[in-house]
Amino acid sequence: MFTAKLDVSDRVAIRAHFLALSARDRYLRFGYIVKDAAIERYVDSIDFDRDAVFGVNTDSRNFEGIAHLALDGKHAELGVSVLPLYRGRGIGSALVSRAAVHARNRDIEVLFMQCMSENRAIIRIANSLGMQVVTLGPDSEATLSLPEAGSLSCQRKKSMGQTAKNYEAGQLHA
Repeated sequence: MFTAKLDVSDRVAIRAHFLALSARDRYLRFGYIVKDAAIERYVDSIDFDRDAVFGVNTDSRNFEGIAHLALDGKHAELGVSVLPLYRGRGIGSALVSRAAVHARNRDIEVLFMQCMSENRAIIRIANSLGMQVVTLGPDSEATLSLPEAGSLSCQRKKSMGQTAKNYEAGQLHA
């Protein structure tokens, strides 16, 4: 499975991914009921120069899973969604792992995710990746203190990016 770093040219496909989520899945991803117009505004507001967006796709530019890493100083917030047909295949875990490597290499000290406490899938992913999860009523927050970037993590990020580029160019087969 390959996670690709997305850019502004992927905005239409990112929008299509979020619009394909059911009302329930949008609620679990964003923490409130999100209408199409709000999805449009959210996707249009993504700052690709500051933040990082990653996607997993198996055909053309239709993304089965997307992670948005919003960077803010030494902290980063991560949001992840995977389309229902593709859940249980490790896509969410791959996206969180890729985002964590990216954050670490950008000198981010703390990665966090906020979610609804009923979102068992993202809480399971957070726990499996060593994040500390705190639940207060309907809300949960997962945090991960990131170690300083080393040469190995920088090489891993470079390797992940090159592998994804080769896959997209048709030079590799899944």
